[in-house]
Amino acid sequence: MKILNEVEISVILPTYNRANLISRAITSVINQTYQKFQLIIVDDDSIDNTEMIIKEYNNPKICYLKHPYNMGPAEARNTGIKYARSNYLAFIDSDDKWFPEKLEKQLEVFLKYSYNNLGIVYSDMIRVDKDNREIYWRSPDFKLEVKDLYKKSLNYEVENIGISTAMIRKECLEKIGYFDPNLKRLIDLELFIRLSKYFNFYHLEIPLIYYYETESGVSSSIINLINARKYILNKYFEDISTDKKILSNHYFLIGFALYQDNNVKESKKYLDKSIITYPSNLKNTFRSLLIITTNGKLYNFLSVIKRKIIQFISIVKYGFYILRKKGIKVFLIKISKFFTKNKNS
Repeated sequence: MKILNEVEISVILPTYNRANLISRAITSVINQTYQKFQLIIVDDDSIDNTEMIIKEYNNPKICYLKHPYNMGPAEARNTGIKYARSNYLAFIDSDDKWFPEKLEKQLEVFLKYSYNNLGIVYSDMIRVDKDNREIYWRSPDFKLEVKDLYKKSLNYEVENIGISTAMIRKECLEKIGYFDPNLKRLIDLELFIRLSKYFNFYHLEIPLIYYYETESGVSSSIINLINARKYILNKYFEDISTDKKILSNHYFLIGFALYQDNNVKESKKYLDKSIITYPSNLKNTFRSLLIITTNGKLYNFLSVIKRKIIQFISIVKYGFYILRKKGIKVFLIKISKFFTKNKNS
């Protein structure tokens, strides 16, 4: 069996015009407790001073690659995968930050379960919102041999696994293919769907990254989401259509995204499809009818209530995590800061 400190990890960091943020990500990789790694930074033709900032590190572990033109986030990651020396690949986005023990904890799991067809190890995260509030985010809980994992993935149950929390074996990607460059949203999800068909997942139930929410163009983002949901449905339609409940869920998610884009006519078409395909799916039927009959107003209201409840649960979880790991003093400081910012926002 391979042992720790004998295994190299290839870390892939794609970036595009993030000169103001990328140092945080790079520093968090360099400061890992596990030091046997190469850091591959793939610059997707940035026009800011990203290159200058990276070269200032002058670190032999860093390999800097630059695309001759902008190719998109999927291709940037794919370039990194092709260049990677190691069979163990870790990914970090240029606006995220790792905990120091991230690589060490995940490699330990891979080496422990090396004979269990393990393809990916991922963790929970701390989401940091635009007001700098920290919220505990629990990832979907899959460990080793999960019944119907591929089916669950087709039903979007792996959607909330963040790529920056993941470590994946390169040989698995050689089998299933790399990131799909046709997508601008849900790039990670689509890869995880393919991965789940052949390999096991392992959820480390601790946060190992800080995920920073950033402002983006809402309109273009929703359009990209609509296109991505339609693309995934078409790509996997043969498998999805064998389960009417899953198919109904896909129609609902497309319909809801269209509703968010104010495309009422097409939204209603997909929401109707969701109901007709599997009317006994009471959750989707109820949600679809709420959007159709009240023009989304009641659904929006209930969604806000749901988000508040989820946020409260996340605060409690994070509070217990801080209390357990860092003690009562840090716990009280964190909670005080959160509620002060929440009161002022």
